[in-house]
Amino acid sequence: MVRVAGLKRRAEAGLSVRSADGLSPTEQLTLIAERTQELAGRHARVFLDQVRPALSDEGIAIIGWADLDDDERRRLSGYFLDQVFPVLTPLAVDPAHPFPYISGLSLNLAVTVKDSETGGEHFARVKVPDNVDRFVRVRRTLDETPAPAEIPTSPLYPGWPPSCRWKI
Repeated sequence: MVRVAGLKRRAEAGLSVRSADGLSPTEQLTLIAERTQELAGRHARVFLDQVRPALSDEGIAIIGWADLDDDERRRLSGYFLDQVFPVLTPLAVDPAHPFPYISGLSLNLAVTVKDSETGGEHFARVKVPDNVDRFVRVRRTLDETPAPAEIPTSPLYPGWPPSCRWKI
């Protein structure tokens, strides 16, 4: 990641110093983007074609918030407020707060929140601690729903409703 950031800075500065393999920073970034897209596509195909069916064979279904009924949403919201919310630490990212270090193999949420007074958008990061379950049983059957991906970020930023969020 540090190397990619360096390549981006060189490309933005218009530096055309070539690497040992003869590629310019822009050419290297293009190849990195292509390879990353290939890997992400392969990851998605393996999940959809192999992992999800294997989970289903074991009676496990990964479902989203929209697939839950009102009672399930109420129970999961209570679970979030009691078990997850107290251990989350949102961090603002702005000129006064530089982008925080994101450790490998950790789950983080990137959140864009909207200032209710000015309408301006701000970026923030929420690290989900390792001791927070990644999956939560929703029904008596083995259906499961990803807990952190569906975290309601509104309680984390009172008065700043989320306009967008990503899992990173």
